[in-house]
Amino acid sequence: MSMRVLRPGLLMTVQDLGRHGHQHVGLCPGGAMDPMSLKLANALVKNDVGAAALELTVLGPDLHFERDTLIALVGAEFEADFPINRPVLVKKNARVSISRAARGARGYLAVAGGIAVEPVLGSRSTYLPGEFGGIDGRVLKRGDLLPLAEDSRRSRSSASRSSSTSAATACAGTCRRSRCPTASRSFCMRSRASISPSLTPTCSARSSTRCGA
Repeated sequence: MSMRVLRPGLLMTVQDLGRHGHQHVGLCPGGAMDPMSLKLANALVKNDVGAAALELTVLGPDLHFERDTLIALVGAEFEADFPINRPVLVKKNARVSISRAARGARGYLAVAGGIAVEPVLGSRSTYLPGEFGGIDGRVLKRGDLLPLAEDSRRSRSSASRSSSTSAATACAGTCRRSRCPTASRSFCMRSRASISPSLTPTCSARSSTRCGA
């Protein structure tokens, strides 16, 4: 699931605290223009302080959320249809609208878990001159889908469990279908144990018996 951009802001990008340690090759750290506001926004939704968020400039966006999501907008005093400077629970399929900044220029919209774009050189920040980071190294536009980190972790965990279960089933089936010498059975049992510690060996100690019998 993700967050969809229905109407982009004036200059809206994905930013975190930047990519440090590359100045010797001519790459500036970049990152949020107002790192303190980014940290505060992340703190309000219980993220790591350096989690990726949306940086808004002067004019905010309209966004659609595909699941219940905790958000917080901190920084410039944007006019919005939800309270700023505090955590707000946005319901599934809700639309939020952020208008102009009445005071200040940049604000940071953090979502619980952070935004899960692929990191480049250790950072998810958009670097516009180099056209990398964030979403294709550019400002966000209408129709962009921003993956949420919490959903990405759930997907990876589910895929990992599915892969482990399939591998364990295949290994157990091979043992049951074929006669194998003691060495082969030992290898199979070690493989099954590494896949899932809850799987217990079922082969007997006799090398002439069928595995699993």
